[in-house]
Amino acid sequence: SLPAPEGPFQVGYHDIMTHGEPDSSVYFRLYYPAPAHTKIVSPPYWSDRDTRHGLISFVRAMAWNWPTWVNSKEFLLLPSVKNLLSPRAFTTTFNISWKTLGKNLTIPICK
Repeated sequence: SLPAPEGPFQVGYHDIMTHGEPDSSVYFRLYYPAPAHTKIVSPPYWSDRDTRHGLISFVRAMAWNWPTWVNSKEFLLLPSVKNLLSPRAFTTTFNISWKTLGKNLTIPICK
C-alpha cells in the first residue's frame, strides 16, 4: 500500500480532454501540488457536462476497443453489455442514467 500523504502541499487537479473521437483523443486528470493554504469551498461535482461526456466517451472507447492481451476475467458483464447495446446506445443509456441518478456526485476530497 502507499504511504499516507504528508508535506506542505495539498493535491490539486485539472481534468484535461483533447478534441477528437475517443479512439484518437486523450482524457486524463493532471495532479499537481497546491499551496497548503488553498481553501477548499466544497467538493467539485462530477455532473458537469464536459466531465460527464468525457468520461462516458472514455468508458465506451475502452469497452469496445478492449485489447485482447488484457485480462478480462474481472469484467464479467462486458460481453453482455456489448451484445445488448451498440456504442451509441451505451452512450445514451449511460448519459441518461448519470443525469438521473448522479446529479449530486462529488469528487472525494481527502483531508
